[in-house]
Amino acid sequence: MDDLMDRIWGCFNRLSPSEKKPPDRSDDHFDSHAFSHTNKVSRTMSDNSAANCRMLHLKPSDLIDTQQLESAFQDLLGELDLSPDKQRQLNEQSAEKKWMMVVEQSTRMDKSAACDAGVKRLEDYLQMFPDKYSLPLAIQQLEGLAISLRTESVSFVQKFIESDGVVLLADLLNKCRQNGEGCLAVPLLSCFRALLNSSVGRSSVIECASPHVLLAIAGALDLPQHRCKTLSLEILSGLCLAAEGGHKAVLQALTDAQPLLGERTRFQTIVNDLHREYHSTTTTDSEGATSSVETLSDGPAEQSLEFRLHLRYEFLMLGIQEVIDRLRNAHGSTLEDHFDLFEMMRQEDEQELASSLDSGSSSPVDFESPAGMAEALSQKLDNTVALPHLISLLQHLLMIPGDDKHVHLWRLFDLILQQLSLHTALGNFSSADPQFSTPLQLDMNELISRLRTQNDCDKLEKELSEANAELENERRRVLELENRISDMQDGLSLSSFSRISDLSSSPSDPCHSPTFGNSGGLLPQ
Repeated sequence: MDDLMDRIWGCFNRLSPSEKKPPDRSDDHFDSHAFSHTNKVSRTMSDNSAANCRMLHLKPSDLIDTQQLESAFQDLLGELDLSPDKQRQLNEQSAEKKWMMVVEQSTRMDKSAACDAGVKRLEDYLQMFPDKYSLPLAIQQLEGLAISLRTESVSFVQKFIESDGVVLLADLLNKCRQNGEGCLAVPLLSCFRALLNSSVGRSSVIECASPHVLLAIAGALDLPQHRCKTLSLEILSGLCLAAEGGHKAVLQALTDAQPLLGERTRFQTIVNDLHREYHSTTTTDSEGATSSVETLSDGPAEQSLEFRLHLRYEFLMLGIQEVIDRLRNAHGSTLEDHFDLFEMMRQEDEQELASSLDSGSSSPVDFESPAGMAEALSQKLDNTVALPHLISLLQHLLMIPGDDKHVHLWRLFDLILQQLSLHTALGNFSSADPQFSTPLQLDMNELISRLRTQNDCDKLEKELSEANAELENERRRVLELENRISDMQDGLSLSSFSRISDLSSSPSDPCHSPTFGNSGGLLPQ
């Protein structure tokens, strides 16, 4: 209890490590013009607040009546945004301790003007994006806003949300992505991360009236700065674990972000960043990406085995296992712990699935071997009415070639089985995975035509790229030949001119000069 009281008391006077230094005007996060009125608020405090400042050393006789104290203390608990258990423990404190906390809270400066100034600054940046000269000041001011959102009371965060500050942050973050300005995106993402410290902030990010807030955070994965990727993944991972409905909202955002990120498959950017070799000795980026894989593949925590397996298999299809094998033992112990946790959870889920198969075999199922899974499936369906359908399914699958020309058919089978398996396990798969929000309605001719068209389009793109490269080589060859021909023609012209000159000046020239008569006319030869 004493430790809890110390922590609560420290909330009123806490400093971050970066703030524990002598004050310096260059470290101010907001300029003096925007917040000059803060000093006016300080000088115009009410007499009641000034009296409270002098009551830090209280006597029992100085306390206000019980009803007023309880009302003020409940307001204080609302500002702290504590859990019900913590609130109950604080309510059990003595009246003197309650009064000291109320007095300390009342002496804190009113930050509503600072909140309004921060929102106004976001609006100004949206109208006129900072150029390279004003960018350092803009970064400093947004960092100050992030600190305020992290350290101020719930009323400050609530006022920021009511002023559409969350939507402004998302709009400005989208503008940073469009302009490729990752330096300004870092403090914006820090503001979003600061909002996650309170339940009000988390709800505002997930349940915002504007659906593009989470989409903007997911779109920040497209920025080249490693810090932007790390912050974006931290926010998305935190929402998956900390907020009700957060996992579904994050999946929806990552699904909708595929066009922004240029992905053919969901989660492709996350796995590609793990594949990429960073020119850095730190493992922060890899740890953030691996942690996001863990939180996403868990799905609705411990509620659906099939859904966890579905998401984990999606990552395995993108090559996450190759990344784990390559990076294991190559970096720090923290990253290795993430890999161990991922593989441990995978093994537990696969063992649970194998035990539910009731195949009658004591040997474990090899989920990476087609033969092992086919054997387990045949044993599971042995002596059941479903076995003939499995045999028919395998027989018809054997008729389909496995070359590139027919790969779209195998992809179609995969997509159909994913939806059907989730529908069987969850009843309503659209409530879990937004990727399947549209009911399964198949027009085989149209679907196969579209898949074949996409496959043909991929081939045509590859052939076009090769043809363009070959055409460029041919153009170079033509230019080289034209230059050689031009040089040869120039050399031939010079040679002919030189020979004619030599012949005209020779004494043995057979051409005689014309002879003129006395009258100046030509005489016949």
